[in-house]
Amino acid sequence: MVVGQEVARFLFQRIASGALVIVFASALTFFFVNLAPGGPSSIMRFDVSAEQREALIKRMGLDKPVVERYADWAAGAIRGDLGTSLLSDEPVTQRIGERLPNTLILAGAALVVSILIGIPIGLIQALRRGSALDHLLSFYSAIGLAVPVFWLGIVLILVFAVSLGWLPSAGVTTISEDTLVERLRHLALPTVALATTTLPTIVRFMRSAAERRRGPRAAAPRRHGGDGVGLQLAGHGSPRAGSRAGTRLPADHRHHRRRRRDRGRDDPARRPRVHANRSKAAGVVTRLGLFALATLGVIAVLVVAGPLFWTIAPETTNPAQGLAGPSLVHPLGADELGRDVLSRLLHGGRVTLLVGVAAMLASLLIGVVVGAIAGFNGGWLDALLMRFTDGMLAVPAFFFILVVITLVGTSVGTLVLVIGALSWMPVARVVYGETLRWKTAEFVVAATSLGVPPPRLLVRHILPQAIPSLVVSATLGVAFAILTESALSYLAFGVQPPLPSWGNMLQRAQQYVFTAPALALYPGLAITVVVLAFNFLGDGLRDALDPRRRR
Repeated sequence: MVVGQEVARFLFQRIASGALVIVFASALTFFFVNLAPGGPSSIMRFDVSAEQREALIKRMGLDKPVVERYADWAAGAIRGDLGTSLLSDEPVTQRIGERLPNTLILAGAALVVSILIGIPIGLIQALRRGSALDHLLSFYSAIGLAVPVFWLGIVLILVFAVSLGWLPSAGVTTISEDTLVERLRHLALPTVALATTTLPTIVRFMRSAAERRRGPRAAAPRRHGGDGVGLQLAGHGSPRAGSRAGTRLPADHRHHRRRRRDRGRDDPARRPRVHANRSKAAGVVTRLGLFALATLGVIAVLVVAGPLFWTIAPETTNPAQGLAGPSLVHPLGADELGRDVLSRLLHGGRVTLLVGVAAMLASLLIGVVVGAIAGFNGGWLDALLMRFTDGMLAVPAFFFILVVITLVGTSVGTLVLVIGALSWMPVARVVYGETLRWKTAEFVVAATSLGVPPPRLLVRHILPQAIPSLVVSATLGVAFAILTESALSYLAFGVQPPLPSWGNMLQRAQQYVFTAPALALYPGLAITVVVLAFNFLGDGLRDALDPRRRR
């Protein structure tokens, strides 16, 4: 009875917590929408009189306080009524229903493709851990996390729709026919583009799950003529799995295996074989991290010192050289205004890397403060801060960034603050977990018994233990900030011309993607290489700083 009560209490707490997160996320989204310049009424049709406009605002309840409007909207949402569109005066549920089937088909197709490809790749990597094939597959799957999906879509259109002519570049179907085959042809390119964003996650999950099932001695039976790998992946994750499953080896074989095991304990030369293989695999990963660090160093030198030697100003125009190809004067060609592409790449790299690093530092500062306070104090403050963190994770961060930029304007400083202020949540969760883990450690208890003040205890004894995890989070945070800045600039909400960035270079290049595709290839490759290097650097630092991965 007590166990049933505890389970019911746990379920009630989780459901209540989830409901609070939903309310918080929806309320925050509702209020942010109403902060947009001019309010919701500003997007109504302008071909009506002032009296008609006021009457429409009153009929739709837009003259009420925002808190009252949110309460009315929430009550309607519970009943399935999401309100009326301000543009077409149609029910919102109807407009969503018209677009939902195609959205679900596209998302479902991308997920199916990711699963069908990701599961075999993850299992192969688990079977061939530390091999050249493992690292090669890791490299290709990591590209999916680094490549900007909007740029990948452009590349796919250029290759398969323009150059080869195999697939259509847009639309759901062609005008002349609406068959299943035609729908699949139109679905192919967007499915591949979206699948690349989820494929790496599935690969990493499957690889980790398979390695846990294999156990630390999975490879050992193979040396004695057994099929240890297959048994481990089939569900026999420990050396005693065979006996649990009802399978017993012959007595003489068990005797010889016991003798080999005992002899290995006394012979130091025999023991480190498996550990040496693991150390070798960890060394390869660490070298990959060092290579990523070297790549980032070269790129940093190019974007910092390159403009000192390549002195063509990025804003210098020459209409006579518009869309010119590579030459001695312009090694990478010129854009539509005759501006040197190489110069704009170098100067744009400065802006992109500055935004990435500065936004990462801002997110680290906020995340460390929130996670450390919540984990160290516990109680109601822990619940409040972590539910707030969960709520922020539930809301669309990209949408909030767009709203804030619309309110305060676009500048490099604004981008840094906004991206940092809306990307601290993963850092907070990492610091929160590390704080909970270490605040009960023996050395922390000893320091507490000696009278160390709580702030000093947190800063000097607990937070330093989270540095390895923070270093990894920092590298991944830079990659996220760079991709976010590129996406915002691609949508014309980020860095504004004439100041170049790799994102707004892509935004300008999309207009000439069929006549001058190189304009889109150069900045897209730069973004992909930098983000990929930061991801590999994070993986290398994780392996180097975590002793459990070096065993």
